[in-house]
Order: sequence, then structure tokens, then C-alpha cells
Amino acid sequence: MSPYKSIFLLIGFLILNISPLYSQWGNLTPFNSTNLNAVYFADDKLGYAVGDGGLLIKTNDGGKTWVKITIGLTEDFYDVFFLNQDDGFIVGEQATLLVTTNGGVNWSGITIGISTNFNSIFFTDAQTGIIAGDNGYISKTTNSGAIWTQINSGVVFFLTSIHFSSKDTGYVTGSVGTLLKTTDGGDSWTSLSTGTIEILSDVFFLNGDRGYAVGKNGTIIKTTNGGSSFTKKSASSFWLKGIHCTGNNVCTTVGLFGTILQTTDGNTWNAQAAITSDDLNDVQYSDKYTGYSVGGNGELIKTCPKAKSSVSPDTLNLSFTPQAVFTSESENTTNVQWFFGDGKTTTTTNPTHGYDTAGTYVGKLIAYNETDCADSLTFTYEVIGVLSVPQYPGLGNLKAFPNPFTNKLAITFFTINRTDYQLAIYNSLGKMILDMDLPALNAGEQEVLVNTKNLNLSTGIYLIKLTSPKGLYTKKVVYLGSG
Repeated sequence: MSPYKSIFLLIGFLILNISPLYSQWGNLTPFNSTNLNAVYFADDKLGYAVGDGGLLIKTNDGGKTWVKITIGLTEDFYDVFFLNQDDGFIVGEQATLLVTTNGGVNWSGITIGISTNFNSIFFTDAQTGIIAGDNGYISKTTNSGAIWTQINSGVVFFLTSIHFSSKDTGYVTGSVGTLLKTTDGGDSWTSLSTGTIEILSDVFFLNGDRGYAVGKNGTIIKTTNGGSSFTKKSASSFWLKGIHCTGNNVCTTVGLFGTILQTTDGNTWNAQAAITSDDLNDVQYSDKYTGYSVGGNGELIKTCPKAKSSVSPDTLNLSFTPQAVFTSESENTTNVQWFFGDGKTTTTTNPTHGYDTAGTYVGKLIAYNETDCADSLTFTYEVIGVLSVPQYPGLGNLKAFPNPFTNKLAITFFTINRTDYQLAIYNSLGKMILDMDLPALNAGEQEVLVNTKNLNLSTGIYLIKLTSPKGLYTKKVVYLGSG
């Protein structure tokens, strides 16, 4: 970005409370105290930041660690853009234009023949790119940066930022409220009436109609008709340096003194808790929840994680399924911790957990990442049924036939000792639909005939449970419906 951008960069699983609607932010470890002016992530892990004095740093782990790439220049770098993991560009002071084809390992300079500052660069595809700079400078390449052709912008003001909503439609911001638009891929530009004379530092369009520009004195302007008209929003008095949107009207802007504003409707902009007093010069999201911002004194910040989860099965009946699988679907996360509500916990990302008794359990999932913050959600999990206990040797050979069955079911078993027994049948929801006391059965083979016509059964799986004072046997049967 330009120097004006940076004097700048079961039965049921219920979630009770979720993360805040707006992104929260935490600090990453600064590389050094050099001002950072722009940040760009090629994917969810690979990112670059550029700054004053020819500083270029790179991360391969989502910002956890950064390494310096030495280029050998002292000019300030103002913007960085990557087409993919290998091919990237840097622009900066005194017409600095650098290109890499191996992921930033080596860089070569491209000479255009002028000395103006290059403040922003944007590519719409692998061949077509635009540079904007001081004195109304715009140039275009159609061969991946090998040759650049200057385009008449129609203005003499310094230009700060570029964004294209499609291959043909793009915008450039600048001083004195300048906002230029192209509909032919950058071959020609027209000036839009923005209703402000403030410096506009950055621009982002979600589509051909809806877009935002931000700038000095807390300026935020919005259009819903491709720039034919703008409305002005006010949420801060500080200079706003960068903006990035991740969805329909979901946007973040950053600025002086650690200002972070976020909106989910495009109209109301909410200030986020300050985590730094340094200027923030640029912001970029690598996905819906993962955002990065860079700024003065080497400031590096990242959005906190977003805790999300699911559980399977939706219905946990201990009589049928003694364990549930908990899945973390958290975003922007390096590790998690589960609390299951029964005194047990784990740091396994997707654990399998069993409950000993039925009940309502209140659990929690905490998600962490490289920053000094975390996100959590609380859930309730309802467990029903009875967990089978070890089989009692006095019972044996519990059988049921026919299986599957229709109108009648014969249940047989073998007893060794004379004692009392109880026979019960449960449906898949754990509801008892038959309860029979079998007192003082003699040792030997037993048979119980069940007429199912009067039980109002629904097709599905049922559980037979035979219990004595010292143990139990269970068996699953399938009801096909009335024959």
C-alpha cells in the first residue's frame, strides 16, 4: 500500500452461547520494530508483509513465525501481491517494482523508466495487472509484468489503492476524495463523485454494485450501485488505512492508533477492543474468519479463533451406543480443549467420549491459535438409557426369534440359579414399552412368548434387556411391522 496508507498496513446437542458476532483480535510476535505497510496471504498459511527500508517478511505457518527475506534494497515497500504460492510482486518508493517466481526466494527488478512512487498493485489474472502511484500514475501489464504500459488516469493526485471486483471492473482511490473506475480492464478510467475531499486510502468492492472506500478523518463511503452514488458513514475520527470484506456487507477497516472497525450490514460500524496503540496500515483475510493486520513498529495482529463443533450421533442412548464422536469445526485454530461436563477433558481435536450414566451434561469447547486470545462455546448434551454392565455368568444364551419379527416374538435364555428376573423391551429412544417380572425362575432353559399386537410398535430397532440382581443380558431385535 502507499506511504499514505502507512506513514503505514442424547438426545440433543445444543449450543447455548457462541462466539461474538464480530472478529476479536490478538497479537502475533513482531518480527522487529520496522513499520509494516501491507500484508498479503497466498493461502491460509503462506503470507508476506512488506515495510519500510526494503523489509520483506514471510510466514509459512499462518503468522506463528516470520522470517526475513533479504532483497538488498533500502527503498520503502508499499504493497505486495501474489498470484499463487510462487509468483508475486512488490511495489514501493521511487518506482520500485520487484517480481519473484519461486515463492520469494529470489527477486528481480523491473525498470519502467520513471521515478514516481508506486503505491499499489493488483492482478486480475496471471497476465493482467495494474499499478497505481503518485501524480495520477497508472500502468497496465498483459504479459505477467514483463512490459508495462502507462494509462491516462485523468488526474494528477497521488493514488493509493486498487481493487477489481471482476476482470473488467476495477477501482482506484487517491487524495482529494479521488475514486476512479474502469469497466474495460484498466484501459480507460473515469472519475466518480464521492462527496468527500478527504484522502481515500483503500477500496474494496464485493461485486459490481456494492463497495466501500475508507480514508482520512474516519471517512467511510459506501455505494450499492457501482459508484453512481455514495453514502457517507461515520464511526471514527481517526485515519482509516485499509479495508477488507469477507462476505455480503461483512467488512473490517483498520487505521491510526490501533483502530479496528467492523460491520455486518454495511451501515453500522462497531469499534473493536484496542489491542495496540500503533497505527494499523493494512488488513487482509485469508478466509471468512482468519484476518491479519500490520502496522507501525512492526505490529502484527491476527483474528482470534472461531469455535464451532458438532456431535454424532444426535441421539445418544447408552443402551445402544455407549459413545459419541465430538468434532471440532473451529476456524482459524491450532489446538482445542474439550470439557464434556462429567469431569473429563481432552485436547484431542475430534475425540470419542463415553458417558457412564444418563443425564444432562453441560460441556465446553475452547479453540486456540497463535494469538493471545481464544474462543469458546458451551453446549448441553442429553444422555439417556442404561449402560450395559458385565454379563452375569448365571445367565446365558439370550436369544430372540424370529428376528426380524412381526406379531410374535419368542425370547429364550438359560438360567443356572433360582432367582428373580426382569424382562424389559426398549425402543430406540430409550422408552420402555414392555416390563415383565419373572419371579423365582428355576435353573434351566426359559422361554417367554410376547404378543406384540397390543404394544403399538413402530418399525425399527428394539432392545431386549434381561436383568437379575447380579447382572444383565441385552439383545437387539428388529420389528418389521404387523404381519
